[in-house]
Amino acid sequence: MLEKEDFVKTVRRLYPPFYVSIIMEGYHNERNWSDFLGFNYGIHNLVVTNGIWYYPKYHVVSFSEKLTKKLFSDSKLFKKIKEETTIREKKLKNVQDMNLKTFCSSYSNYMPTLGIYFICDDWIEQKIKETLLENFSKKQVEKIINILIVPYKDNLSRKSQIELKEQKIFIPS
Repeated sequence: MLEKEDFVKTVRRLYPPFYVSIIMEGYHNERNWSDFLGFNYGIHNLVVTNGIWYYPKYHVVSFSEKLTKKLFSDSKLFKKIKEETTIREKKLKNVQDMNLKTFCSSYSNYMPTLGIYFICDDWIEQKIKETLLENFSKKQVEKIINILIVPYKDNLSRKSQIELKEQKIFIPS
């Protein structure tokens, strides 16, 4: 097991235990990632306690930088991941009315798409800041970043809350 400082606190999502187990299986299964990215990977040591998700730093920091650099330098990989994401999403939507085993398998297979999309944001934002700092003051850069990022984050938060309410999942105030 990793040490406490080797984890990054991310979000609070109160999912039922069975649902969490499907997510964990999808993140952990290296075949899901290998088919998706073209190389072996898996998220091990993911911890959820009291609804708070703690990801290992190697995923949120090291892997995100490695993957983002690779995606920006290899347009074929970027296109492959985009296409594979669409395929996995369609499969997941199509199995909602099928048996539980098929649904769980499809959901598990879909997890790498979620596992990569949220981790690249911080690295990309940092690179944008560095580039802007070459031409603007730190104060100006912060203002620009806030204009670009804050509405996006607000929209994601609101969208997430709406989706949770639609699923009738309890959202503490």
